[in-house]
Amino acid sequence: MNVGAMVLYRFLFATIALAPLLLLHRPRFTRADWGSLLPPPSLGIPLQFLIQFSGLASPPSPTPR
Repeated sequence: MNVGAMVLYRFLFATIALAPLLLLHRPRFTRADWGSLLPPPSLGIPLQFLIQFSGLASPPSPTPR
């Protein structure tokens, strides 16, 4: 299984597990709240993938003996 599929399944299963909490405890956000909630994921998610894939592209370090 490749890295992209593993990340997809991690978020998919977490979403399924947390969906009942969202339905039971509806959040009530104002327009100002949404303005402060949207920028972090729009920056954090692409940065996470860039850092993750750049680390995977580098050659493995030698194992200590």
